[in-house]
Amino acid sequence: MISIVVVYNNKRILNDILLKSLKKQTAKFELIALDNTKGKFKSAAEALNQGGKNANGKYIMFVHQDIELDSDLWLKEVEKFLAIS
Repeated sequence: MISIVVVYNNKRILNDILLKSLKKQTAKFELIALDNTKGKFKSAAEALNQGGKNANGKYIMFVHQDIELDSDLWLKEVEKFLAIS
């Protein structure tokens, strides 16, 4: 399983782009979304590190809120590739 860690500062962009494309994925994944709309974290690195510490997947993928996965098999293919690497 892949843990996906995202820090966002715009919920609309998160919902319209990343979450919309994740709903189509066929692979099992864990989403760790960290809300930084109020500047809770001093930097993106701080927030991403916090998310990484909470991840339970075998692999961790750090993404931005505006990333769109171009295929519903994207996560499954990445997981296959990582497993043989």
